Amino acid sequence: MKKRLIAAAVAATVTLSMGVAMASPIQFDGDITTQYRWSEDSKALNLKSEGNITTFKLNATAALNEKTDFYARLAGQVLTADEVGADFRTDLYGSSILSLDRFGFVLKGDNATYKIGRQGANVGATALLYSTEGKIGNYSGTIDGVTANVKSGVTDINVLAGKVSTHDTDGIDAKLYSLHAGYQPTKNLTVGATFAKADYDVVSTNHWAVDASYQLGKANVFGEYTKSDVDLENAAFAVGTSYAFDNKNSLAVIYSKVEAFGDIAAMTDFDPQGKGIYYSYNHKISNDTNLNIFYKDMEGVYTGDKYNSFRTTVNYKF
Repeated sequence: MKKRLIAAAVAATVTLSMGVAMASPIQFDGDITTQYRWSEDSKALNLKSEGNITTFKLNATAALNEKTDFYARLAGQVLTADEVGADFRTDLYGSSILSLDRFGFVLKGDNATYKIGRQGANVGATALLYSTEGKIGNYSGTIDGVTANVKSGVTDINVLAGKVSTHDTDGIDAKLYSLHAGYQPTKNLTVGATFAKADYDVVSTNHWAVDASYQLGKANVFGEYTKSDVDLENAAFAVGTSYAFDNKNSLAVIYSKVEAFGDIAAMTDFDPQGKGIYYSYNHKISNDTNLNIFYKDMEGVYTGDKYNSFRTTVNYKF
């Protein structure tokens, strides 16, 4: 009932122009997240910051036919402090944003799914090379292109090709390509490899990565290592473990190190040019609500300056 009421309220205020597709039912879902974040950064003269980040995402999907969907997303975020951190370009939007930042088509086959349009992108099994799925707005590394997920037996293949959405003031023309293959030789073991190519104007880099994960009872151990064809400072890695105490509580610990040219355009899901440990605890409050407590203890790879951050996040899905 809550989902239908929220969807109806949004549908009354937002009109999606979809031609003949308007005859098809439009399905809505999304989430609201509120996060308290405290950070301390010694490289900035012991700068301390704290504040709240509130995020809203509304997804709309319309079935055009049995194998084709149209998708769109409206997303917003509000910051209560300048230095608290953001998932969008504050240099373009200031302290808040509301943007239609995802749209396109999903084509569904028997063993493959294709997504064509504006979308976020992850490269690498742990998003070690590139990660913009969690970003908001049209100029935060989103991709105008195609992704494909293909399953063949115990092998999963993921392909990405597209143009990075950039603002006119950035003055760059960027393209990104990647191929990841994952193979499951046993029930508990998964291994994979990634090749990626990034073209940023006259600068072109190639990246290779290997990854593995192993399920051991309630624990999962995973890792990824990547290297680029840049001569120096060209590697990155992340290793970690997660443990599910029960169906409501889980804990994860990850160590990572990312060198200057180990990821793509400093868009890793970890800290670019940083190394250290991440701790994350998840508690499922209900089927729709989740609590996360997060802490990271980091330092600069080259400067040695230490910085850390503590976050509590409540996420509600509708």
